[in-house]
Amino acid sequence: MNRNGFTLIELLAVILILGIISLIAIPGVSGMVNHSKKKAAELNATLYKQEVEKQIAIKMLDNKEGVDYRKGTFTLEDLGIDKSLDGEKPLDSEIVMYNGEIYFTSFKYKNYTVKCYGEDCRTVSNNDPEIKDNLATKRNAIVSWDGLTDRTQKYFSLQTPVEKGKKYHITFRVLWDVKEVVESQKTRNLFVFGWNAFGQDSYGICRYIVAWVGKIKCNADEILTAQGTYGPNSSLFHVDAMYSKGTAVLTDYVVTEVR
Repeated sequence: MNRNGFTLIELLAVILILGIISLIAIPGVSGMVNHSKKKAAELNATLYKQEVEKQIAIKMLDNKEGVDYRKGTFTLEDLGIDKSLDGEKPLDSEIVMYNGEIYFTSFKYKNYTVKCYGEDCRTVSNNDPEIKDNLATKRNAIVSWDGLTDRTQKYFSLQTPVEKGKKYHITFRVLWDVKEVVESQKTRNLFVFGWNAFGQDSYGICRYIVAWVGKIKCNADEILTAQGTYGPNSSLFHVDAMYSKGTAVLTDYVVTEVR
């Protein structure tokens, strides 16, 4: 006896097989799509970094605006770069210049953010707490101080609202560039990178007794409890230096609440 069509059991078997295939295939396809988006962001960031180098060189040679492009924090718009380069234009950008060199770049795309310290680059998903939950707003990443005759404090104009009693995870990178140290006071040259909102608990972070002229790098990764309440216009970071002169460069400033 000839049969036309499928029985219910045969249909269920086909649906089951298709479901198994989907479970196996979809994550793989999704992973390939995400990998493709990540690589596209990295390639695009490389093109924009090259364009930044080109525009910085032009502006330093023909600086009609009177802006010191050798140091400071800039965006693509600040440098007059408003075109798309072979794909998606970054939604947000940050370029930190230091001594005429590009010290740090950050280009944020729809799905990923590409951060580079010189040639050392890493790509972070925008769903990562480092990007999604960052409470910090960066305004200025470089400060210079001159405390050769006395103690001096310089504040980064960085804004982060925190609530008293809550814990926060804080990470950052800082480069100290010590230009001069008073010979008779070498053992007293104390550098402190502190948070106003976190009281004395924060005063051991990036702390040095400096007895030389040169560069010092510090990567911080701390969990601190806020001792005071600071609104959105409060500076949290500061340089506290004695009997020295130099510059501090801050990058990758991330503050997230510990829940």
